[in-house]
Amino acid sequence: MLNISELYTPHSGQLPIHQSNAKIKVVETARRFGKSRAALGELMMAYTDVMSKKYNPTLIPPFHAWVVVPNFSQGKQAWNELLSLIPSELIYSYREDDKELRLKGFRHPNDYGFVEVKSAHDPESLQTVGLDFLWVNEAQDIAPIAFQKLMPILNSPGRLGRAIVEGIPATYPEHPFWRMFDEATAGRKGFYSYKATYLDNPLLTTSDHEEIESYKNIMPIAAWERMYMAKRNRSSGFFKNIDECIEGEIYVTPKPGMEYVAGLDVGLRTDPTVLVIMERHTRKVANAYEWDGSDNLTWPHMRRAITETHKHWGFKDIVMDTTAQAGLALSQELLMDSLPIYSYTLTAHSRPKLLMDLAVSLEHETVKFPKIEKIIRELRVFQERTTPGGYTKAEAPAGEHDDYVFSLALALTACVDPYYDPDKADIFRQGRYAPTQAEAEHGPMGNGYGARLLKERKQNRRQKVVT
Repeated sequence: MLNISELYTPHSGQLPIHQSNAKIKVVETARRFGKSRAALGELMMAYTDVMSKKYNPTLIPPFHAWVVVPNFSQGKQAWNELLSLIPSELIYSYREDDKELRLKGFRHPNDYGFVEVKSAHDPESLQTVGLDFLWVNEAQDIAPIAFQKLMPILNSPGRLGRAIVEGIPATYPEHPFWRMFDEATAGRKGFYSYKATYLDNPLLTTSDHEEIESYKNIMPIAAWERMYMAKRNRSSGFFKNIDECIEGEIYVTPKPGMEYVAGLDVGLRTDPTVLVIMERHTRKVANAYEWDGSDNLTWPHMRRAITETHKHWGFKDIVMDTTAQAGLALSQELLMDSLPIYSYTLTAHSRPKLLMDLAVSLEHETVKFPKIEKIIRELRVFQERTTPGGYTKAEAPAGEHDDYVFSLALALTACVDPYYDPDKADIFRQGRYAPTQAEAEHGPMGNGYGARLLKERKQNRRQKVVT
């Protein structure tokens, strides 16, 4: 029989994980703590526990474990650690391409263990099976929809049904890993929570500590604290300062004397069509409308609904995402209805700029919105992630939406520059006014301050040429 102590000796920080008898262990720790090694130790302990029981020929394979990773590029490290930690004499065979490992059994000629590395990038591939052990690696990067498929597979009769879910803190409270850790901490039956920083790893040297501390010079402090101190931050995603920008109430009808603009994101398939309304000068969200594709709305119905909303609010400008063919087609129809539509095409250049302008506005609190839950949630879950191809992209995680985010960002492009002061217009004539994206691409829009200033600039240039 395998002796787990032959594989590795847990350090003092890892010991509490192994000492717990809970079936599901939720481990929220820092980088450089050794959580992967602890998870591998848990897997092998589950294997030895199964092999110590009477052989059951009805269970095929007799021992079954999954290592679930965010994507296969991140799974290479877990796979390499599997091969390095498990003694070669215990490995019967393995398939590198499929990331499948077969372990030798001890009780019967047909006895064996089967370990698979699975990617959560395709949640549909996580078919329902019975597992003795589940290791969720880098849980903070696992999509919520994948979590929904993983937990039920631990309840199969005859299987151990153990799990270790590990990672650094998730970037937003709604993430299942964040919630699972809180539930375990609150005493959920069968669950155990454990938190540790890099300081809890006694194997790190003074030089290691100095290196980690030096990262403060090149990283945002919030990111460093999350990564190395396992510190949570409700605004550690792409957008910061969200709660500080919540202000005011939803308006059902427009206020007299106010100018309103809107951002329109057209939904495709399962995504809703969202229209966010903002007051041009104050940069405050007045209201938001949503038309859900599941309501079987036809294009004529959608067109009519948007047109009627415009009649009610009297928009000066509607900045609309026309990247997809559906959005472009709808924009042409709305233009035929005399709506003030301005197209915004999301490209490799314009998309990051649009999102960054919104991020800056949030950090400087130059945008305000009432407590509209969908706006707040989408801003919180929005994050920068690494794609399976190795590229970095800011977007909503799988299973979440970002329609309100883009509608808000689009509406913001039609708002007046936050530093505009009508009493100091001369300053802006000297070059401090920055036109919105829509103004830059399509010229002055409506009769707002920005439009008038841009027109004044052109007139001044003509006068200078004449004189």
